[in-house]
Amino acid sequence: MTTLIFIYVPFMALYLSLGLWRAYKIKSLDQFFIPKNLFTLPLATAGLVATQLGAGIILETADHTYLYGWYGLIYPLGLSAGLLLLHHKFAEAWHALHLLSTAQIFEKIYKSPLLRTLAACIFVVSLFGILCGEAIALKKMFLSASSVGLYVFVLSWVTLVLYTALGGLQAVLATDIAQTLLVYGVFSMLAIAFIIFDMPILPRLTSLLNNISTLPKHVFDTHSVISLFLLPALFAIISQQLAIYFFHARTSKIARQSAIYSTLILTILTFIPILFGIYARSFEVQHGMNPLIALLEKLFPEAIVALTLCAITAAVLSVADSLLCAIAAHISYDILKFTHSKKTLILIKVITCLVGLSALIGTFYIEKNLLTILFLAYNLTVSTLFVPIMLAFFLPKKYISKKAAWASVTTGLVSELFWKYQLLHAHYLLFNLLFATLAYGIIYLAEKKLGHSL
Repeated sequence: MTTLIFIYVPFMALYLSLGLWRAYKIKSLDQFFIPKNLFTLPLATAGLVATQLGAGIILETADHTYLYGWYGLIYPLGLSAGLLLLHHKFAEAWHALHLLSTAQIFEKIYKSPLLRTLAACIFVVSLFGILCGEAIALKKMFLSASSVGLYVFVLSWVTLVLYTALGGLQAVLATDIAQTLLVYGVFSMLAIAFIIFDMPILPRLTSLLNNISTLPKHVFDTHSVISLFLLPALFAIISQQLAIYFFHARTSKIARQSAIYSTLILTILTFIPILFGIYARSFEVQHGMNPLIALLEKLFPEAIVALTLCAITAAVLSVADSLLCAIAAHISYDILKFTHSKKTLILIKVITCLVGLSALIGTFYIEKNLLTILFLAYNLTVSTLFVPIMLAFFLPKKYISKKAAWASVTTGLVSELFWKYQLLHAHYLLFNLLFATLAYGIIYLAEKKLGHSL
């Protein structure tokens, strides 16, 4: 597919040039992770959309809608619900804490540097898993779309690693708005062309949606539906990826507004892959091929398909670069606790490169699909860290206890490891959260009763 190569080479060159341009201006560790200017509303909104609009929303939503009908809506609705919760309460709460990372809350509120380090390790494991999942989805897309797909994938991923490692958050921000506009523009164009050239689309879609008798309903019972909705919503509230835009928003009002605007944009964009996923049910899709890509190749010329692949890649890279930055921030601030020097800046750039390249290597050995990896990561983080972070937000200072927080984290972790093979059963997730909450309460009461003699 020469058209694909022709479009991708300048696309990747632009990304790399942005990284080099930003790298020239970065002289310290804080400049690598902290924006030069506090986020305005457009920047914060574009950043939030860019961190969510990845392979999970575009490729997996189209695939699940094709396979399971309306069930394909559950995961993106969960992400939107998480942003709505951030708008309602948590965006302002994160902004008020003035943190550098979400794990830092364990030291600031619970006064435990060691618990902060443990929380950061859990975040890193989860975020790295999601990073691998995004890479796997991107690789699968290219392999199904082109005979030179593997080379294009490697080129895309190496470019991502280089511009993120060189420019840090500055390079990520430089690409966020362009990526969001590209994705929104290309997919809007596709949706309009789709409707113009196929006028009986609504009756056909209605017929396809009503014809769900052959869908494998046993895959999604009530517990699975609840988990598919809850896990991305709860993870969004505590994720470093999103919190960075609230930490450094210019005002708390901007933090709140960016959450609601990003929810609206994300919801609109979500319906485009849903549309294609449903419509693809009227065609024969080759096994292992994403229905979105199959439908594009069937309906549009090669240049349009290549441009769409470029837009999807932009969306995936926008998620991946924010994941890389979040992982590097946890390693730098929470685990290694680097001081501000030129040597540490070089070291964190090397670490960022190694993390990104490790994800690339992982795509050749990990066989799980993106959604499975996402929920493994979500389960681990939500089960262990969600409860103590929520309690840090809502409990009065007199009820804050370091020992109780330790009990909550360790209980959630043990409970999650116990249930780890039951990925999509809501009652196990709820058990994890319940056990973590009870552990906090029991240790707090025991500590209070025994006069801190534990």
